[in-house]
Amino acid sequence: MLSRANHVCAHNAFNRSRKFSGDSSLPRTSEKLPPSRSGVQCLAHFLWEAHLNQLAIPLTLAAATSEFLDALAGVRSPHTVLWYRLALKSLGDFLGDDCLVDRITTHDLRRWRSAEAQRKERWRTHPTRPRQRGELSPWTLNDHVRAVRRFFQWLADEALIRQNPARRLELPPLPDEPPKGISPADLSKILRVAEANPRDLALVLFLADTGARVGGVAGLRWEDVSLRHRCATVREKGRGGKRRSRTVYFGRRTQAALERWHQETHGSGPVFSAQSTNRTGQPLTECGIYQVLKRLARRAGVKARCNPHAFRHGFARGMLERGANLAVVAQLLGHRDPAITVRFYARYADQELRKAHDRYSWLDGERTQDWHDEKNSVSNRT
Repeated sequence: MLSRANHVCAHNAFNRSRKFSGDSSLPRTSEKLPPSRSGVQCLAHFLWEAHLNQLAIPLTLAAATSEFLDALAGVRSPHTVLWYRLALKSLGDFLGDDCLVDRITTHDLRRWRSAEAQRKERWRTHPTRPRQRGELSPWTLNDHVRAVRRFFQWLADEALIRQNPARRLELPPLPDEPPKGISPADLSKILRVAEANPRDLALVLFLADTGARVGGVAGLRWEDVSLRHRCATVREKGRGGKRRSRTVYFGRRTQAALERWHQETHGSGPVFSAQSTNRTGQPLTECGIYQVLKRLARRAGVKARCNPHAFRHGFARGMLERGANLAVVAQLLGHRDPAITVRFYARYADQELRKAHDRYSWLDGERTQDWHDEKNSVSNRT
């Protein structure tokens, strides 16, 4: 029987035999080799078949998850690795960490998905947030299933399992409803409360005015900000833990708030420090920004969602409602693919669609009426 190390040797030897022979028609896994193949090829094939049929060290779900996360480290951002860790923990809690991955079936995964859909507790696997009663949101459930599908695809690609049981694990549908951005009324309430603290006011205005992701705001330093040109360079999510840089823009109200806070911090170090009166302190973390917004919302009496991403949603929806096109909004949000903008931000509510129709209708819209009035005015003058 093969050890895990011998598994790698057998897999590599068989692939090398395919490469050196120059014959890409050689089988990759369990296909039968004809007798005319070389002895090296047959030996490699035999070792590979032995590995597939019987592992000396069966791979448990916990061990497989650990190997998967190790493979992601350095390739994906720490935030993405944490996302996979939290999503896969629910699978380990349901099937057991000692469950052998090569014995997990599609039926097992569907039972897990059903249990997740009926779960009555939120944040059960989160490292910092306290548990709360309530069902998982459709987006969270969809995320968990996507993570499990990617995990088993990786196991199959690495030849750690013979078949991928998640190949037929369907993704839960997402509701077709507008994203939950902060409303203008709630934003006004929070701004009134934040005016008592220069840092909090600058933070809220920067989030609402730029549409930046919370990771970029948390890492912002004064040398990245141009108050004169009303722009800043933020470093947001990217592959391998290397954040992508992009430019965000802000208006004069945000500029004034940043200038006031700039004077108190003497313009050095992180823009948003952990202590609202600390001039050279540590930067606010992503969780710290969330806690600041939560505290402000509680003082303002805001009951709706008020996390950092709600400001990003509100920014995009506000831009679209005021006539900005999707291409411009996609660039301001830092979306590489405009299809993402269409998916999340172009789904207007019925009332917004009615307003758009009334304004742009080619029969009796506002612009059409203006054209008719202008035409009648010219006719009267002549």
